[in-house]
Amino acid sequence: MNKIELLREFLRAALEAHLRPFEPALKKVEYLRFIGADKCPDCGEDADFRHYQSQDLKDGSRLEQYFCPHCGLKLYFPRDLLQ
Repeated sequence: MNKIELLREFLRAALEAHLRPFEPALKKVEYLRFIGADKCPDCGEDADFRHYQSQDLKDGSRLEQYFCPHCGLKLYFPRDLLQ
């Protein structure tokens, strides 16, 4: 996986762990931090899930974006179908 895919996975997991703090979600966030998935691809600062937006659309896809407050990078993640 590339840095952007890892960042998206970290942001999803961090939001899930914040909303429903249970053991598997917290371990996943800890592991993703360990491998460095919690860093902005441009500036290398820690990513914050509070600047991540995810919206489920009517057509079954998910619209996701992240704004880095440190360097101003805006990432629009590709739509993928919900399972």
